[in-house]
Amino acid sequence: MDPVFTGPLFDPRDERLAGVFMRGSRQVRLDLTALPEVMRREVGWWLATCARTGERQIHASEWNRWAATAAAVIARQQHVTSFADLPLTEWTAAWARTFHAEKGRMPAPRAPAAGRARSARHAGAAAAAVQQRDRLVATRHLVAAA
Repeated sequence: MDPVFTGPLFDPRDERLAGVFMRGSRQVRLDLTALPEVMRREVGWWLATCARTGERQIHASEWNRWAATAAAVIARQQHVTSFADLPLTEWTAAWARTFHAEKGRMPAPRAPAAGRARSARHAGAAAAAVQQRDRLVATRHLVAAA
């Protein structure tokens, strides 16, 4: 994996990351310093996958909010070290708590669905990346053992 994806800081102005970040978010760094190393690697691996496939671009501000959400979850539940450690429903509830803490209100009637969808995509993408990575690691071990 390209070292640019090992983080914990991702600068959208770096040419190697230009295709990963949405145009409107290229002035904001993605900062994962508050996350444990495992989560940093999961996000980095996912960003590398996005860059390689060209299928998805992210908005750095939204992902910084997601990193803050994950850090808050970890503060309350110290056993959490990976996005795969909690079900999607808990990540979605955590997103709602973060939204309320930032805005001082609950999301508007349309916003919860959009927010939950974003959270689901973020958590789902991270969890899928972890599962795909684990399958690749397991396959490598099987091949090495054969």
